[in-house]
Amino acid sequence: MAEVLGEDVILWIYRFILIGIISFGVIIIINGYYSNQDVRAIEANAISNRIINCISKQGIVDESKVTSANILKCTNIDPNEIYVNLTLTSKLRAKILNANIGYDLEVLCLAKLKGVKSDVECLNQIFYVLLGDERVELVLLIGIKKFDKNI
Repeated sequence: MAEVLGEDVILWIYRFILIGIISFGVIIIINGYYSNQDVRAIEANAISNRIINCISKQGIVDESKVTSANILKCTNIDPNEIYVNLTLTSKLRAKILNANIGYDLEVLCLAKLKGVKSDVECLNQIFYVLLGDERVELVLLIGIKKFDKNI
């Protein structure tokens, strides 16, 4: 009789452990599904990579591809929710090329980079690329205004 009682107690301990593991897994899955995660920074980085791959090959920029229409075609973004400012500058020449797309969030992005609180997610990246034989600086400012979709 004592041996049967010992086996039954051990089975109940394993059952409670199994119920605990399953409950923990369900809680983790529900938390992951209903949590609000801001993915605008990740989206801005992905857009930046798409733009760089669109206008250059192996670090050499094709000057004819640095246009607003071409960047819109390559990235397939909504200009009402995303702002892109691409500027190519050189030491010899001040500003070579400039392309702007979308809602004008430049002021909000520049303010956010200086520490002012803003609801806009901004990404400012600097790349050094070649334009012909000349080394130029490519400054890419991306602002994402999508509040309801990405938060």
